[in-house]
Amino acid sequence: LKDNMCGFSGKDPYWKKMNIVGEYGESCRKKLTSGLKGRNLAGYYLQPSETLVTPHVDSKCKCRVNLRLTDDDGVMTIGGEVQKYDFALINTNQYVHSVSKCSSPRLLFSIIYHDDSFEEVKDKLQEISSC
Repeated sequence: LKDNMCGFSGKDPYWKKMNIVGEYGESCRKKLTSGLKGRNLAGYYLQPSETLVTPHVDSKCKCRVNLRLTDDDGVMTIGGEVQKYDFALINTNQYVHSVSKCSSPRLLFSIIYHDDSFEEVKDKLQEISSC
């Protein structure tokens, strides 16, 4: 996986991504976006050990769902609050966020919502969780 990832941010050159997610990843993307009208994309994101993700606001998406796939010690700070999570809907377009330096690699599966608002995605996740 790591060998097929590429950089995508000049601000955080060590942060890597890959948008090939396989059949299972694609089925997760479809489930978490079904009924929403906006564009979306799934991918894997890798923060190598001993690196950090500097404070930023996402400009190309309104929000994202992150699923942490590793047992790392990285924590996200968003809107000034420290958050440790395994699964989270994150309002990345509205709040400055960053990730602390990790002692081991941090791998995420992420679904990016380009057009659907945080509230629309939140409602979708609540609908799914009540089934």
